[in-house]
Amino acid sequence: MIRHALVIDQVERTGLALATFMRYAGIPRVDVTRSGHGFVEAVQHRRHDLLVVDIDTPEVTGLQMIDAVVEAGGPAALVLMSAQPPRILQAAQDYARARGARVLSAIAKPRTMVTMASAAQAMARERRHRAGLRRGSTLPANGAPAFTEAVLREALATRQITAHFQPRHCARTGVLRGAELQPGWYRPDDTWLSAADFLPAIAQADEAYAVQQQVAQALGWFGAAPPRYWKAGGPSRDAVLTHAPLPPRGVWTSPATAGDWPFHLRGIEAEIALRIGRDVDAALASALDADSARALVDAMTVSIEIVDSRWQEALDAPALCKLADLQSHGALVLGEWVPFVARDWAAQACEVRIGARATLMRRGTHSLGDPAWLLPAWLRHATRHGETVAAGTVVTTGTWVGILEAGEGDLVTAEFPGIGHASVQL
Repeated sequence: MIRHALVIDQVERTGLALATFMRYAGIPRVDVTRSGHGFVEAVQHRRHDLLVVDIDTPEVTGLQMIDAVVEAGGPAALVLMSAQPPRILQAAQDYARARGARVLSAIAKPRTMVTMASAAQAMARERRHRAGLRRGSTLPANGAPAFTEAVLREALATRQITAHFQPRHCARTGVLRGAELQPGWYRPDDTWLSAADFLPAIAQADEAYAVQQQVAQALGWFGAAPPRYWKAGGPSRDAVLTHAPLPPRGVWTSPATAGDWPFHLRGIEAEIALRIGRDVDAALASALDADSARALVDAMTVSIEIVDSRWQEALDAPALCKLADLQSHGALVLGEWVPFVARDWAAQACEVRIGARATLMRRGTHSLGDPAWLLPAWLRHATRHGETVAAGTVVTTGTWVGILEAGEGDLVTAEFPGIGHASVQL
C-alpha cells in the first residue's frame, strides 16, 4: 500500500495539482518539491513508497535523480514525467530499469489542470461511496453530515466545530477592513484548518500580509512596538521576495531547548541572520540599493529556523496561504553575534547535523547568492506603512539546505565555518 509519496515538478502549480490528485486517490502523505537538490536530499533521508519525477528540472538531471533513487536503496516505485520528445522519456525509463529501479509509468507532459481536477473529483466521489458502504450508510450528495440536533450536539461535544479568523473586505472598494471569528465544521479525521477552505479569501500577497498583521494583533505579539525579528527570502533573485514578522516568544538563543513548544512539523533550515545597526525609516528604505543596505548591518550570526504549519495541507498548502501563515514559521534559534564583514558567499560552507544522522554539508547554496541581497526589499516592506525598523532588528535570510526533516528528541546543530554555530534540542 502506498502511504508516502514524493512529487518533484519544476512548475509549482502542476506539482501541487498532482499532490492533490494523489491524496484523493487515497495516498495519505504527499510531499512536493520544485528543487532537484531538494528531491535528492529527501530521497536520501526519508522512505517513500512512490516517487513522481519530472526529469526536466534544470539544476539536477533526470539521470542524476534516478541514480539517487537507486543508490538510496529504498522500496519506492517511480513514475517519470517529461515534456521532452518521447524518445527522451523512453531512454530515461530504460536507464532506470537497467539500474534496477521499479518504474510504474512514464508520462508525457503537459497534463492539464482540468484533466487532473476531474480525475481527482471522480476518485473522491468513489472513495466517499466506498466509505459509506463500509459504514452501512450513505452520505448526502455534497458529502456533508445530515444536519440534525443530535449530530450538531455531537459535533459541539467532540469539537468538530472550531473557530478561525476570516478577513473582512469592503464590498465597494475591496479594502481589508478587519477580521472576524467564524466557526468551521470539520470531519473527525481532520486536525487543522484546510487551506482550500480559506483560499478564496487570499487572492494576492497584500491580503496574505494583512492576515499576518491581524493574527499578530489578535495574539498580542508586538504590542505597540514594531516587530524586532523577521524572516525574508525567495527562491531566486528573479522571484518576488516574501517577508514575515516573527513572534518574539519563539525566538531563542543557542544553545536552545524547544521544551513543550507546540510543533506540528519540525522542518529544519540553516540560515544566516543579520542585525541592523541603525534606525531605518521609509524614506531611507526607499533609497537603498544592495550596497548601501549592507552598510546598515552591524552583526551576523548562524540561525536555525524550525519550519511549521497551521494548515491541514502543511507545506503543500498554496503559496499565499503559507505566506499568511508567516511563511510556514515555527521558531527561530540565534547563535552568537559576530561583526558583519564581506565574505565570499559562493565559497561559504554550511554543515547541519540532526540527531544521529551523518552531517550534511553544503557550499555556496544560498538561493540569492548573498544573504544581504534581500535587505532593500525587506526594509521597504517593513516600513511600507510608515513604521521605522529600529536599530537591533534582526532578519533571518533563507535556507542553505532546503527543509530537512527532524523529529521530537533530535539535537539539531548548524555550523557556518568562519561565522559560528547554533543548536536546538527538540
